Amino acid sequence: MKMDTSEFKDVFEAEARDYLQALNQDLLQLENNPDDSSVLNEMFRAAHSLKGMSSTMGYQELADFTHQMESVLDLLRVGELTATEEINNILFKTIDILELLLNKTLLNQELPDISHMVNQLNVIIKNKGKYIDQTDIEISAPSSQSGQSNLATISLDEYDLETIAQARIESFDALEIYIRLRPKTLLKSVRVYTVFQALEQVGTIIKCKPSAEELENERFDRDFALILLTQEDKSIIEKLINNISEIESVIVSEINPEHKKETEGRIVKPLETRENLPKSTTAASSAVKQRTTPLQSKGVFADKFTRVETERLDNLINLVGELVISKTQVMEINTNGSTEHVKNALVQLDRITTELQYAAMKLRMVPIKQVFGRFPRLVRDLAQAHNKDINLEIIGEETELDRSLVNKIGDPLVHLIRNSIDHGIETKEQRKSLGKPPQATIRISAYHEGSHVLIKVADDGQGLDVESIKRTAIERGLLPSNYNAIFTVNEAINMIFEPGFSTNDYVTDISGRGVGMDIVKNIVESLSGHIEIESKTGQGLCVTIKLPLTLAIIKALLVKCQNQTYAIPIQAVKESLLVNSNQIKTVSQQQVIVLRNEVLPLIDLAEFLGFAPSSHGDVLSVIVIESQGVKIGFIIDDLIGQQEIVIKSLTDVLGDVYGISGATVLGDGQVALILDHSILTKGRSESIG
Repeated sequence: MKMDTSEFKDVFEAEARDYLQALNQDLLQLENNPDDSSVLNEMFRAAHSLKGMSSTMGYQELADFTHQMESVLDLLRVGELTATEEINNILFKTIDILELLLNKTLLNQELPDISHMVNQLNVIIKNKGKYIDQTDIEISAPSSQSGQSNLATISLDEYDLETIAQARIESFDALEIYIRLRPKTLLKSVRVYTVFQALEQVGTIIKCKPSAEELENERFDRDFALILLTQEDKSIIEKLINNISEIESVIVSEINPEHKKETEGRIVKPLETRENLPKSTTAASSAVKQRTTPLQSKGVFADKFTRVETERLDNLINLVGELVISKTQVMEINTNGSTEHVKNALVQLDRITTELQYAAMKLRMVPIKQVFGRFPRLVRDLAQAHNKDINLEIIGEETELDRSLVNKIGDPLVHLIRNSIDHGIETKEQRKSLGKPPQATIRISAYHEGSHVLIKVADDGQGLDVESIKRTAIERGLLPSNYNAIFTVNEAINMIFEPGFSTNDYVTDISGRGVGMDIVKNIVESLSGHIEIESKTGQGLCVTIKLPLTLAIIKALLVKCQNQTYAIPIQAVKESLLVNSNQIKTVSQQQVIVLRNEVLPLIDLAEFLGFAPSSHGDVLSVIVIESQGVKIGFIIDDLIGQQEIVIKSLTDVLGDVYGISGATVLGDGQVALILDHSILTKGRSESIG
């Protein structure tokens, strides 16, 4: 009787992906140290374990192909085969196909024809690596169907186009779907969520416009669009969406990535694959050399971890949050007077609850290595494609961050790395002519700073091309046509964050940055983070992303306004002060004060929130809030103090409320709204000279 292995499928998937990640990392190290037998032994054990697991689960095609790879690794291990550039490239391709087979197998989809790759591995095994013909490793891709998308709906960058092209190879169609809701639709975010849920049953959504955050917070009119990778027919997708209530119209069109590349408003240079590159007889095209000490055992072969469903962790965090609220309530009872014995018991409760809170929060913390681990392969492939020699340095990959943040920060970091390689780092010849080492360096680092994590992506390339950015800004009407003033680096940095800004209209080897930087900024800010750029012309560029450790429980400053309590995230509060009314001046109909030789706008928080202006007397309580370099002083009625709060979302109840990012329950049971500091400061200092 055949054993039912379905209950082990999730465990198999998790462990199989661990083994594939380990194979990728080991192969990258093998490129740098071809004679390192310990790395080959690690790879052989990983392939052998993956083969055994696949066979046990009944996934015979996956097991057989892994066996082919295992045989090649065995030849390398015993010294009958040398880890040349060609062999390494074939092994990388083998790992890619293993991942493809794994995905298809787990989804119960038809497996692709990999006979060419199997034959190539057999040739290597039979001839010990001799007579390798790179053309043999090509896998026939399905012919693409012609299609045309609505270019005005969603603009695709190079990364999106490459994703679509890869999906087409795997027999997925890329569909651009334009949806319009009916007029006066209630709970628009719920309709969008329903559409997304339905589509995710038949495919994968890779992009949407407006952004997911804007859709969730209902910051859109009636129209939204998305890109779906699916194997279903367009008519089925259209029928699926039309079956959802409150949908007025649906337009589904197929995307042809080649057509997109030709017709986008800016020129997008397609990435060449390794197979399309001219063959090199030197080792120079092995572009990435990761400067690290020899890897120790990855830990994927040891039983160090217990896998827990994320839903269970989230439930635990919610319960701990409720416990923190209850603790605050009990501690407030203590202040009203009680016996010494009761006070001691409450102090003990406070200590234990705090420790439990921190322990529970640590369960959500994962090493940022989960994101950093995929960058060596990314840098290697992009460097080879651009014929650049790049050394990747990774520092602080054990730095821990909230799981929800780790899941979302990957794509922005990929944008930054691609920008460095595509536009920041010069070619080897250019670097030599500039007196630089032919090998460039990209350094990715992460470390804790207080209650935040700082992630830096730095390169030693050419930095921002300020003049190119200035010319592009003038051409696009972002600067006056007669602009003759000195255009500073800081102004250039601000300019590249403009939506859609890019200097890539010029097909040259040297170009400014900007592609996707507005997207990067939006994602970082949606995570309550901050992004900064430092650029030195001819020396390089450094992008710093500052993120909170967690988004579940934060420290906040509690303030009173119109007899209501409000919470402001503590990282946004620079200081609090008392201001005499005779210190207040008026500039361009805006109240201001001079604080340490800096003009600080003053705004009555009550008036900002829609209440009547408060009467504060001769002495005003002011808190200074800073966001994105903008400082504003808010006049409040009273300052309560600092407190840890549990964030509760209001989106499901009230939808998007301007200036409010959530709510929390205080110790006395009162609900306090959490003010969005980025909204508080947005546009409030433009009239101040």
